Amino acid sequence: MKRYGNLYSKICDRDNIRLAIKNASRDHAKDPAVIRMRENPEPYVEAIHEMLVTKSFHQSRYHTKTIYERGKYRTLNYTRTFPDRVVQHCLLQVAGHALMETYITDSYASIPHKGLHRGCKRVKEWLNDENGTQYCLKMDVRHYYDSVDKDLLFQMVEHKIKCKDALALFAQFIYYAPGTGIPIGNYLSQFLSNYYLSEFDHYCKEKLSIKYYIRYMDDIVIFGYNKSILNNIRIIIQNKLKQYGLTLKQNYQIFPTDSRGVDFLGFVFRHSYTKMRKRVKLSYIKSVNKMIYNIKHHIQLTTHMILSHTSYVGIIGWSDSKNLYKKYDHKLEGYIIEAY
Repeated sequence: MKRYGNLYSKICDRDNIRLAIKNASRDHAKDPAVIRMRENPEPYVEAIHEMLVTKSFHQSRYHTKTIYERGKYRTLNYTRTFPDRVVQHCLLQVAGHALMETYITDSYASIPHKGLHRGCKRVKEWLNDENGTQYCLKMDVRHYYDSVDKDLLFQMVEHKIKCKDALALFAQFIYYAPGTGIPIGNYLSQFLSNYYLSEFDHYCKEKLSIKYYIRYMDDIVIFGYNKSILNNIRIIIQNKLKQYGLTLKQNYQIFPTDSRGVDFLGFVFRHSYTKMRKRVKLSYIKSVNKMIYNIKHHIQLTTHMILSHTSYVGIIGWSDSKNLYKKYDHKLEGYIIEAY
């Protein structure tokens, strides 16, 4: 296995820091610190460069926030200091490729040029083999982020990176977070959580010879032609995950692909067609109705409404939901034409 050294000078490079500031600013455009940094980035570039070169950077204190999302409570641990996010980008822009080159093709979460739509396309390709995908095993890891073993994760990072100064930065972001596991709110955590299971992915694809295996973070879907074989695979996987300090949720499912449909990546897949997940469908209808209400009452449409609607239309394009689009978007278009 190739290990990477001499990374730290590239991490400290001013051009790398400028790019990190640009990338870290994308999802925080309204943050006052981000606005100040984007207006005049050079003093911040020099300050971060100085911290990295002198090795005086220290991860800021974490803040905790509990949110309710998709039927469950999640505890976010995050830092409010924007330079922390910039340094994480600096680190990943240089060292991230060393971790990502270990990923299998069919891992799709938090990976550049992948994501939901690439995963959706892959599942559709597999479903062309109706005999090989008669049954589906669907499962996910219990409290995944909280269950990651920090020591084991750092050892895995050491397997790919030998630059001591880069490893010192990784150690800060892995070990400084409060509690067990890795923090959900950290930008770096997305990549580390993917990397943590990359060895496991190879085990499933190569040692178990699972042809139709796909993972989106801690959600795993496997297709097969025999229900008993899938159940045996589930038992083996369950035991293998214990080596990583992880456990499967007990709500795993093995079922005929067509009778129930595979609810995954925001869609419900069957051999003959793909539909939007019910929750996504209802959100789309709600967004259209909200826009129609605003038009009827002469209330200006917000940028968020328009962008959200565009996103839903994009999702519809990846499914067989043309009738849904005709029903609601044509209604919306009628109100827009009438208004203007």
